[in-house]
Amino acid sequence: MRKKAVIFDFNGTMFFDTMFQLNAWNRVLEDYDMDPIPEQEYRDVLCGRGSEETVRYVWGENLTKEQSDEYRKKKKEYYQQLCLADPEHFQLVPGLETYLDALRDSGVLFTIATSSSPYSVDFYFEHMNLGRWFRRDKIVCNDRIERGKPAPDLFLVAADVLGVDPADCLVFEDSNAGVRAANAAGIGSVIVIDPECRFIPELDLKFDAIYPNFRAVFLENTVECD
Repeated sequence: MRKKAVIFDFNGTMFFDTMFQLNAWNRVLEDYDMDPIPEQEYRDVLCGRGSEETVRYVWGENLTKEQSDEYRKKKKEYYQQLCLADPEHFQLVPGLETYLDALRDSGVLFTIATSSSPYSVDFYFEHMNLGRWFRRDKIVCNDRIERGKPAPDLFLVAADVLGVDPADCLVFEDSNAGVRAANAAGIGSVIVIDPECRFIPELDLKFDAIYPNFRAVFLENTVECD
């Protein structure tokens, strides 16, 4: 499983924010007197996908750009409010800081490839102090791709940013869409992070392990160090 570089998905992988995401979308739906998205449906269908895809899934394909932008803007505002109002859970996944320190100190290449917007990434940098480990200009988010997950674009761009072959990369993911994107990109190894280790893979997905957090992930078993 050892690889030369590491690519992290962010939402649901580095930060367990699924319920923040779902609750924010449901607040938007409430504003328009619409039924909420059930939690299991959100986890099964929408986790790992970008906000534009979520809008199309919920409101249909015939929205104007102005309508889509309005719904997504409202969701981002609610999401950030919910995060800031709950500092106990607005935290990086247990063990992640130690793992990132070890990667940095060992000279391993690593970055983030996320379906989030630059606006959201800036929010995380401001409030989660990501600059301790990451250069902002090396983060790959949705403004650098044409197709979101499960297309391979995010991971292909991230591997290119790191200057390595996708086959030499380890990806951390949490969703079926993300694992499928990693497989399509030819990523060498994939680890799923799931706090309850109940990840149910779709047929034909390939991944190496499931861990509940980064406390269980050991540097010597995942990356090659100089």
